[in-house]
Amino acid sequence: MNNFSSISTQDKILLRFNDGKCVICLDGYKLTDKLEATPCSHIFHNKCIKEWLNKQTYCPKCKSNCAIANLYKVTKLIHERLIITEIENSIHNAIKLNKFNELVAIIEELSYCKSSVYLKQEFQQIIEQQDHSKLNRILEKLLSEDSLSADKYEDVYNLFKEILEKTIEQPTNFETIILLFNYEIYLTTEKMTIIFNQYFWARNFDVLSEIIKNYNAVFSIDINIIKKVIQEDINKNNNIAVKQALGVLSILKQQEEYSNDISDIIIDLLEFIEKTDNNESIIEAIMQLNN
Repeated sequence: MNNFSSISTQDKILLRFNDGKCVICLDGYKLTDKLEATPCSHIFHNKCIKEWLNKQTYCPKCKSNCAIANLYKVTKLIHERLIITEIENSIHNAIKLNKFNELVAIIEELSYCKSSVYLKQEFQQIIEQQDHSKLNRILEKLLSEDSLSADKYEDVYNLFKEILEKTIEQPTNFETIILLFNYEIYLTTEKMTIIFNQYFWARNFDVLSEIIKNYNAVFSIDINIIKKVIQEDINKNNNIAVKQALGVLSILKQQEEYSNDISDIIIDLLEFIEKTDNNESIIEAIMQLNN
């Protein structure tokens, strides 16, 4: 969104009355273009408006009287902001109307620094709306083989990775995380450890099981969090949650890097359950995990 605090009243009027396209030729503005404004505060390409006024005596946008002598140059600040507005509108419309080929063309044409902030805004809005069907189609288009050039592919990949880092702060938004994993967008071990701990604490055991079984995600496990969650559910006689948690541990135990930690957890859980009202089905489930 444009910040109007640092520009003149006249420039604010120019921004309010104009977008990033010349209504005479219908082309978007580029930094190399020369732009002129009319007294009625409408902007055009220098060449377009002069050719128009050589034949007509009024503004092509609002029909106010105008002559070439009345034109004045558009400042660099307004020029740049008009281009930014056009970029933002083009990205928004391409995504809104599912014109993903156009989106690819926009990304290829622009430098990453110009397009990334608007792409991020649009993608985050889609995630907030939980429109995973649209997000999947965008990912399929942008991250499919040969869709983008190598440098732009890397830019988009890193952008989604940045979004994923924000998404892990919301444990309920697991569909987005799984969707991004489907396109091999992973995080560091540290970030993945946050996901594991958050999801285990939130009892999102089905999601954790899917992540562990189906993705090459690397993370560390917090023994204390695991034991505390299971012990709390044992005390509450929440046998379903306990067995689901043990199911996650069973999958982890199959991987060598976690087997020793899981064995230690099993020993501690057996000692803990002996101090409670014995639940035979839970003891049996823990013993099966130990086999």
